[in-house]
Amino acid sequence: MVSEINPGMEGNGEENKRRPDPVERFLTIMIDPAGTFKDIVERPDFAIPVVLAVLTALLGIPVAMHSVKNLPPQPGMPPALMSPALAGGIAAVSALVMLLIWWPVRALIFMGLGAALGSRVDFKKSLAVAGYLNYSAFISSLISAITVLALGSPVMPGLGMGLSPEQLATPRGVLLTNLNITSLIYIFLSTFSLSELWRTSRARALAATVIMWALVLAASAGLAKLGAK
Repeated sequence: MVSEINPGMEGNGEENKRRPDPVERFLTIMIDPAGTFKDIVERPDFAIPVVLAVLTALLGIPVAMHSVKNLPPQPGMPPALMSPALAGGIAAVSALVMLLIWWPVRALIFMGLGAALGSRVDFKKSLAVAGYLNYSAFISSLISAITVLALGSPVMPGLGMGLSPEQLATPRGVLLTNLNITSLIYIFLSTFSLSELWRTSRARALAATVIMWALVLAASAGLAKLGAK
């Protein structure tokens, strides 16, 4: 007599074998973005996105502390409010809150753009992709933290490296500052992730990514121009 295999047990075994490995995804996202984001879309997880948000916020502490230490004395401001430790804590909490707010907003934007392109996108999948795209923000914070600790000031490889603080606050400074290595990483990863999420070509995903990035950049430059008036 031939023994029958319980299909339910076989399915469970196969499912267990295919559980998402967040650590593997974190390590392969730059090496194999197409395969990694394909896996993320098929089996969404939120472990690494949460870790990325927390690490990004924590890595901002050295930069905030450095900024406060280099501020000139402010008349009428209590010394306690000029504490580098306090500034670092406030910066970390603020960054984490902003990342957690922007995360689902970006997921909804991806869903809307996907619908415009004729692709029905599940919110859970879009949320996972949006969370993993914070990898570029993590890299940015990591580079800034390392350069602050090693060189005494934050440095981001890009076209805005040689600008003075006054120039950085201008629209031109904002534009040049955002033309950096982490922007390239974001565009690179976003191209693969949106291609998998929307089930569309990488050319269309790249075009959508560049348009979204340019709109955000234009808005930032516009705010800088208003602030300069």
